[in-house]
This record gives sequence, C-alpha cells and structure tokens, in this order.
Amino acid sequence: MSREAQIWLPMEAATGPRVRTRIEAAVSAWASRWFTDRRLEASGWTVRSEAARGGTIDTVWRRPGAGVAIGCSPREESRILDWALDANLEALRPDANDRQVLDSFATRLTDDLVSELEKALGLSNADRDAGAASEPVVVIDLADAHGLRIGALAVPVPAVVALCKSLAPDAARPDIALTPRLDAVGSAEIALDVVLGRTRVGLAELRGLAVGDVLVLGTPLSGVVDLVDPRSAYTVASAHLTDIDGQVALTLQA
Repeated sequence: MSREAQIWLPMEAATGPRVRTRIEAAVSAWASRWFTDRRLEASGWTVRSEAARGGTIDTVWRRPGAGVAIGCSPREESRILDWALDANLEALRPDANDRQVLDSFATRLTDDLVSELEKALGLSNADRDAGAASEPVVVIDLADAHGLRIGALAVPVPAVVALCKSLAPDAARPDIALTPRLDAVGSAEIALDVVLGRTRVGLAELRGLAVGDVLVLGTPLSGVVDLVDPRSAYTVASAHLTDIDGQVALTLQA
C-alpha cells in the first residue's frame, strides 16, 4: 500500500464550470492581446493519458511536459499567424528568411498563451519542473466562433486539482454551538396510546362479536397499564389508572 496521498479528481470536477471559467478567461485574455476581431471558444474538455493527447496526424506539441502544452498542425499555426498579423501569409509567399521570423513569432504567440494559462492555474516554474510528464491531462480544443481550429491545449490534471482546491469555498463553521438534540426537540408534541390490557380471540370468534358481548382483558382493575408510542409500538412507561376530580388519570410507576 502506498504511503503517499495520490492526486485524484472525478472527471466531472476536472472539467467542471469553475475550471472552465478560469481557463476560458485566460484564453480570452490572450486572444484579446493578439487578435483584433477573433473570439476563441474552448470545447471538447476530455481527460486523457498524457501519451494520448490527440490532435491531427501532423500536430506538433509545444512545451510538452508537466506544464501546459499547446498542439498545432502547420495549417492551424498558419491560421494563428494570419489572425495575429491580419494578413494572408499563403498569398504573400514568405521566403526562407521570412519563415524564420514567422516561426519565432508563432513560438512567442503560443508561449504567451501557455504562460497566461499557467498563471491562471497558479503554476509556478518550480511546480512545472517538479511535475511528472506522465500525468493525465485535460485536453481542450480551441477554435473561433465559426469553428476554425487553432489547436488544442493539454492541461495537467494535478494542476487542475490544485486549481479546484484554491477555488473551493471555505467549510462552513457555525459561530455558535448547536443546541443539544433533546433540547431542540423538547417542545415537540407526541401522542401516546394507553394500553389497558390484551386478550386473544380466534378469527371466527372475532367475526361473530356483536353489541353487548364482553371481552375480558388480562389486566385487573388495579393493575398496571402501558403507555406506548404508536409509531414504534415501544413502551414508554407503566402506570396505574386513578381518578382525579372524576376524570381517568395515570399515576406513573416506571
């Protein structure tokens, strides 16, 4: 048995509304810095093993490891550059030197997105370096409002666990002590049945009973009767029948 606490989180929590809101806000903040008229949407939200992050066959993952990674195909990366530069790079036909500059710019764009996300998750450099690259990840697809993809994100589940902990509300602690249970229900009213006695009759005899017939109980007139809770048939007390001012009363015995 392992002595170390294992990092675990239900899938619905790893992709729940609190996590989504924080990550979507980070993506929106990044998009507003680099694009003039593009609003990005996050979709998919699946938990996978790190080795099965997915993407297209030509997807290249940047910064894979314990931190946030972003995966883009060449076409998706070109789309990011087009939106950021407000240009059609394919029509401009960049040469080899231009391509080097564009590659560096693409790296800056994606690194900025990863940094924004890691800041939103509260990941420090030490946290990222200390994590294990084999941890499961939350994979999120990124696209604009028209469904044009620009890639996918892979967020380590341990980082999501830490985020959920930081966003969880404090446990409620009452400022005053709770009233003891018996005191709290002390004024509640209950009904009790008074059992004068018991007898046994056959079913045929019971069906033949008529007005004027007599059933003899097994309790003498001076005997003890039971006070019974009718809901549970539990005997609460025993008492003697007495007379007080012409009314039947009970004198508790036990």
